[in-house]
Amino acid sequence: DGKTIRWVDTVRNEGWYPAPHMYLYHMNMGAPLISENTELVAPIESVLFATPSVPKDQKDAHLDFVAPQEAFVEQAFLHKMRRDPEGMVRIALINRDAADHPWGILYEYDGCVFPHFFQWRYLDRGRYVVGLEPSTNDIGGRIAARDAGQLKMLEPGESVTYRNGLTVLDGATDIAAAVSRVGATK
Repeated sequence: DGKTIRWVDTVRNEGWYPAPHMYLYHMNMGAPLISENTELVAPIESVLFATPSVPKDQKDAHLDFVAPQEAFVEQAFLHKMRRDPEGMVRIALINRDAADHPWGILYEYDGCVFPHFFQWRYLDRGRYVVGLEPSTNDIGGRIAARDAGQLKMLEPGESVTYRNGLTVLDGATDIAAAVSRVGATK
């Protein structure tokens, strides 16, 4: 349809020995998509972690968009996302600056191979951005994953495939269809 980019990454252990494997995409979305009138629509079941820079009394801070702030302290959240029956997770960022013509993006990824999802926010003047980050692992890093028995080891010749898509949403009809596909909990 000319509005969607799909990509498939395959990581294969071409070596002779088992190799640890951790993978994370980090995609930054900034202005003009991000504004104080942007809406995050996602199938978030729960927020598992938030950086200390998130005020404790702001339970839904991950959903709030504000104009660029001087000295904004970056924030990160780890979300538990609901997958659809095929294992996919869909997230929409919708800009509603022009009420008569909303627009945005729909990002989709394979939640079976990316069981963790981070949202990063840096709503500072000059660095006004939101990061979308599906990941194979949570915030603990390689040592913690190994200690918890969660570090994936790729055997020689073994591979893992990651499916992703990014669609431009143009207008109310696209937005309504995307919101329906997301199946948001909030």
